[in-house]
Amino acid sequence: MEHVAEIEPVDEETAALLQISAGASAFHVDRLTFTINNAGEKVPAVLFQAIYHQEQYTIHTQTLLVNHHEQTKARNTFPSRYRLAL
Repeated sequence: MEHVAEIEPVDEETAALLQISAGASAFHVDRLTFTINNAGEKVPAVLFQAIYHQEQYTIHTQTLLVNHHEQTKARNTFPSRYRLAL
């Protein structure tokens, strides 16, 4: 899993959606989750993107990794769990 969380200013369109001023800071979260295909190759599966007003949320993450045997046994699932507590 690739996960990026940054605080960046928002553009006018995003500011209008969040009901904040353009240029205000917000959490920008991008997460790309992978899976293993039948050929055993790691391939992108889910792209998650979100923007949260930083004064309204606190972001906590927890990642649980399982061993390779469990990953193979689970088949076509990425071996981690992600939780975003808001």
